[in-house]
Amino acid sequence: VISDNDNGINKIKIESRSLSLSLITLDMTSNKSSVPVDGETRTSRIVQSLDFNFPVAPPPSQDDDSSNLFKTVAGVRCAMPYAVKVAASTGIGEDHISEIVKGVFDQVEATLSNWDPNSEVNKVNMMKVGQQHKMSKMLQEVVVAAKEAVKLTRGCFDPSVAPILAHYQLQATKSSASSSETSSRHDRSTDECRSEISRRKLDIINVWKDLLSRGYSSNPKDTKISQKVEKLMHLSQWKESFSVKNNKEYISKKHNDACLDLDGIAKGFAIDEIAKRLPSPCYVEWGGDVKVMGDHPAGRQWTVAVVQPGTLSDLQNRVLHARAEGQSGPVFTLLKDAKNDKDNIKKSNYLAVLELNGGDAVATSGDCEKVLEKDGKLYSHIINPHLGRLLEINDNTLAQAVIVCKGSCTFADAFATAAISLEDPSKARQLLDPFRTNFIFPLEDFLLFSRKGPRIIRMSIPGVEPKSVKAKRLEKHEPAKVIVIGSGLAGMSAAIEAADARARVIILEKEEKTGGNSAKATSGINGWGTNTQAKLGIPDEEKLFERDTHKSGKGGSTNPSLVRALSIQSAPSIHWLQKKFNIPLDVVSQLGGHSASRTHRAPPDSFGQPVPVGYAIMSKMKEVIEIEYSGRIEIRCGSKVTNFIKEQDDEGVYSVNGVDVDRDRWFWLLSIF
Repeated sequence: VISDNDNGINKIKIESRSLSLSLITLDMTSNKSSVPVDGETRTSRIVQSLDFNFPVAPPPSQDDDSSNLFKTVAGVRCAMPYAVKVAASTGIGEDHISEIVKGVFDQVEATLSNWDPNSEVNKVNMMKVGQQHKMSKMLQEVVVAAKEAVKLTRGCFDPSVAPILAHYQLQATKSSASSSETSSRHDRSTDECRSEISRRKLDIINVWKDLLSRGYSSNPKDTKISQKVEKLMHLSQWKESFSVKNNKEYISKKHNDACLDLDGIAKGFAIDEIAKRLPSPCYVEWGGDVKVMGDHPAGRQWTVAVVQPGTLSDLQNRVLHARAEGQSGPVFTLLKDAKNDKDNIKKSNYLAVLELNGGDAVATSGDCEKVLEKDGKLYSHIINPHLGRLLEINDNTLAQAVIVCKGSCTFADAFATAAISLEDPSKARQLLDPFRTNFIFPLEDFLLFSRKGPRIIRMSIPGVEPKSVKAKRLEKHEPAKVIVIGSGLAGMSAAIEAADARARVIILEKEEKTGGNSAKATSGINGWGTNTQAKLGIPDEEKLFERDTHKSGKGGSTNPSLVRALSIQSAPSIHWLQKKFNIPLDVVSQLGGHSASRTHRAPPDSFGQPVPVGYAIMSKMKEVIEIEYSGRIEIRCGSKVTNFIKEQDDEGVYSVNGVDVDRDRWFWLLSIF
């Protein structure tokens, strides 16, 4: 299933989440997308001091005229490139955009940066046990989010791992007496060392040297650590390091060496904050993380290309290039090799092109932009918080995690960090999969990449056909003629699906107007795991939905297969109505027989009167059919179907070829698939 040619990878294994964990082969014969790409997401190049000048990569090419629809500003902040685009129709000028962006960056650095010795987070780090700090609004928001991320990821994301890193630094300092800089640090007092750690974080080179010299391997089964490290790992946990009290306004330390490092979530928060302050539609990208707001001005979805990480051979070549450019090692920042990668700067190999809706955020974490070379092997700067070791870069371990989160780049950033730290792609999937439901910012998608194969794990909703698979299936259909009997919600939905499969459809409705009983419905539509539930913080589960459905069956008897189908398709059906027809099913109620609030309705009208949800849906569907499906779907009211026209073959099998209508006789040959 894998082949290479001059255009790159032709076929990639996609591991989907289902009961059978089946493999789907995805054709990747071209990196080009049918729609233009608004930007790229890739592993952040570097997180470094403010005086590091990182070269700005050229923006991705545009295949349409959308560039003139935006006002755009771009630059470099904290050594990472950023790009912000706002729809020109908003009337905002580039100077105003720059002012907003700069204001957020300045505030984020003054509040959350460990590189600024006078930042608020470093004031927290310099406190002693018994002291407490009243947090600013920004720090409070980020700390509360970080605390929640620690809980949700079961410690895979943790902003308080500094003590164990400080231990490794001191050990490396003792073993590096030949270095004058290291010797001078070794002679300082413990408080001075801790002060430096707080202000300038850690000397990552010494940390890596010590981790590797102590023999930590890349074998996931090798979990041997010293008693000292085990004790420090216990102290490098949020619950053992910090306390947030008094309505979450004050933070205090539980031990003097506790150090707060919010880099794993601050970038996503900054992107959220910029997007919140800008008018919509807008696109915000910083260091490979992205958030979009509103509808794309070109009338299509926003698109972000996922850049494929380099192979081990590519990384080795880039290390050689880094040496040639003057980097002494063993830590290397792998900038692009101008000689060997000149074409790749303009044309990257993409793993996927993500289609985003307004409010979606993308965060990426990976292993290949900053590495350490030791005994011919490459190691990432990422540390597994559960095992206290560096991640070896090889073909089997997780190389890149891409998270698409609805509404929050902050949590997308935290989830990407947590996933990559687990090393194993399957474990990362197990961590992420529950967050597609039961979370206020549900995951819309995730992509986990390891080099062997290559192997790509994408988020898959059981029973829901992926968009790419559906598109390929529809392409195989030949034009057909379809008769749909009834113009209620089921009939209209079937007609639209058939028309999307290139069929010409006639809807026959016995009444003089469309809608059927669906137009009379007032209660709402039931579904679990919806975006509306997540936004309102309503927990619900498929087992609860299915249990309630089974209990409500007549005589306590139901068809388990149909109940399962109803359950797994409930949320996608509601999302389909919301996205395709712009029906605001934003109110959720709990009706009789339900163990959770899951009945979706439209909000009241401008006069405060309730809106009949059935009538609202059917009116909108009819409008869409008349405008967007003109010539493909025909609605004929006053046409009562009285009989099927059947034909029997030599083996006694009947096929339906048409229908009898009370006043006319229509004979249509149906294509049977």
